[in-house]
Amino acid sequence: MADDASEFGRYRQEAEAGERTAYYPLAERYAEGRGVPRDPIEAYALAEIAEHFLLATEDSDQPRAVALKARLAAQMSADQIAAAHRRASEIRPDLERQRKLGEIRSRELGIVLLGLAFVAVIAASIGLFLRRLMFRSVR
Repeated sequence: MADDASEFGRYRQEAEAGERTAYYPLAERYAEGRGVPRDPIEAYALAEIAEHFLLATEDSDQPRAVALKARLAAQMSADQIAAAHRRASEIRPDLERQRKLGEIRSRELGIVLLGLAFVAVIAASIGLFLRRLMFRSVR
């Protein structure tokens, strides 16, 4: 238990200093009550921060943060989840900007994928046209 408390303190200090990789371990500790009393709202808030800030670093904890949020959400009321969103914004006021950047990235990825699909359709159409043209010239 002493180790859990000292790890919790270290991660808390790192998070307060802005170390983005400290948020997921903190979320886990709040979710499980390791070194700190169990608090699903705080755990969800910290997991949400980890989800958005680790996305940019491609850290391996980002998918685990998403999974932790899902597990917590299954046990929380809508009011608790709303409170966790507010708490996350209190902890990291720049989180809303990060959320919007994530939405923009998702839209940009959708546009790129749509463009690639369009190119694939055009390429297939050209291939079909050339095959028909070659078939007619062979006759």
